[in-house]
Amino acid sequence: MHQVWRKTQGLPWEPSVSGGLAANVEHLVSVEAKPNPQPIPADALGLAFGALSHPKLVKQITDPSLLLRQKALAHVCEEIRSTKELQSFLVAGLVPAANTAAGDADQAVRTSASRVLARAARDHAGQEQMLEHASVAVLLKLLADGVGEVRANVLAAIRELGRARAGAAALVAADSVTLLVGRSVDEEAELQGAALAALLQCMSIEAGLLAAISADAIEKLLPVLDAAAPAAREQSAYCLAALTVRPTEKQAALKAGVVPKLVALLRDPNAPVRTAAAGGLMSMAADVESKKAAVDAAAVAALAPLLDASLALELRGAMDETTSKMTVNVAKCMALLSEDPRARKQLQPCLSQHRPLAESGQPLVQKHASAAVAAVAWKPTLEGAKTSRSA
Repeated sequence: MHQVWRKTQGLPWEPSVSGGLAANVEHLVSVEAKPNPQPIPADALGLAFGALSHPKLVKQITDPSLLLRQKALAHVCEEIRSTKELQSFLVAGLVPAANTAAGDADQAVRTSASRVLARAARDHAGQEQMLEHASVAVLLKLLADGVGEVRANVLAAIRELGRARAGAAALVAADSVTLLVGRSVDEEAELQGAALAALLQCMSIEAGLLAAISADAIEKLLPVLDAAAPAAREQSAYCLAALTVRPTEKQAALKAGVVPKLVALLRDPNAPVRTAAAGGLMSMAADVESKKAAVDAAAVAALAPLLDASLALELRGAMDETTSKMTVNVAKCMALLSEDPRARKQLQPCLSQHRPLAESGQPLVQKHASAAVAAVAWKPTLEGAKTSRSA
């Protein structure tokens, strides 16, 4: 144990050698009980034991010594992987210290500080601290940082903070939506998906959605559907689905040419992209003109293979909450498209796949597949036709 202590303190240590009582006492006094003979270097962490270590490390995050700031933040980043340690650091003032460090001129310090904020945003108490200490303004400033890792951490923090209604409201109030729309278009390929996911989270509240519409998000995000990164294509489709909830925005997206692009994404080699494209097309298909545009773009031919994949999952017993998302989107989309007579005729062969899915053990799959069967199998009655002629 003495060896461990001495090594931690940076002091020399010699093992005890039995040489009689007098020799052992002399060794004990001159070696083992000797106080620190050298001052602790200024760039050493000098960790305290027990509860004192957290406030001491938090204080060192903003120390005048650059090397000490770097070491303290690196150590904190390792420690806060544990939720228990994170709570102790939060009580010690971690968030305001990280806010200060986020404006540091040193790249390593800013990167570590952004990582700390991203971790704090995943915790309820951390979110409260970030809102209390105005971390939103710090995050938005870092969105323009020249270091990709810093921006990645910031986007992750915004996405997590936006999951809470209070966090989303604070982000929208700080005009983050406009910044995120621009960042989603201009960000490097590896981070476009993260920027779009953060934007989507901000649009989870009405104020954020209206802000995105005002920022011309539909027109600006449309080219991102053709992005090279699968995550960017996926998230842009989800964003466009959220943006086209109202009829006015559906018409704007239709005129901009979103429907053919979504139909093309139904054939994307990436499964999450296909799922998102089906969700986007489902949102658009609630509009009569969009239905016609989807039929003109051969949407039924693109959706049918996805239904085959869903049926294969059901027959293997692999349909669960995760794998059923595409099936639900496709079933909803087909039910809406079937309101167009041309689409309903094209969808008739799909009934053989829908009927087994209507008996699925997954409640959502069963519900929407049953609705799709009823919609596709519907035929106008003779009485309805007479009524129409008399009218």
